[in-house]
Amino acid sequence: RKMTAMGQLAAGVAHELNTPLGAISLTLEDIQGLVRGNDDLSSGITLAMDAVEKARKIIERLMSYSRKPTGEHLDVNLKEMITETVEFVRSQLRALKTTARLELADDCNVVGEWQALSQAFLNLLLNGAQAMQALPDSERVIKVSLERTERSAILRVVDGGEGIEPDLMDQVFDPFFTTKPIGKGTGLGLWASLRIVNEHGGQLKLESLPGQGTTATIELPIKG
Repeated sequence: RKMTAMGQLAAGVAHELNTPLGAISLTLEDIQGLVRGNDDLSSGITLAMDAVEKARKIIERLMSYSRKPTGEHLDVNLKEMITETVEFVRSQLRALKTTARLELADDCNVVGEWQALSQAFLNLLLNGAQAMQALPDSERVIKVSLERTERSAILRVVDGGEGIEPDLMDQVFDPFFTTKPIGKGTGLGLWASLRIVNEHGGQLKLESLPGQGTTATIELPIKG
């Protein structure tokens, strides 16, 4: 209930912010036409418009994280979903100079929403890649494994990054909490992943040691 309430609150706040941002954007466009020829003012207006666009993107992300599931739970092949998601963000991983190593078991099918589960995994994957940016390029390897037990599919995302301080572990799933520098993260990724996994009847856990990396584990019930 708490996760659902937070999702509704976040969606409401995001919706309300769109209207004033739209007004600001239109006003800035009008002013930009009036200050042509004044380089200092034009530069300031451009920076302000860029800031509005960044705010819009944050709102779009927030609303997508907060969106209610469609209710269309179908057969999801986790091996295919993971492989396609990694391929989808291959360019982002390349930009982060990070390699993903996959060890994926077959016959790990669950009932759920492909897109939602892909988003939950994607958040963990990119978090892990971003956590290793202080390492030499050759050490930026994120390990993704999928295995099946009698009743569950277990997906692990393991990075060798900076890790999380023990006194922060209780806060990592809170919306808007982030250990990243200002402007580098919204603090919504883990919150959204937890919400998605919970809605699929699963569990999401983090294990981390400062300076030694983080292991994110998603456990989902196997299709019966």
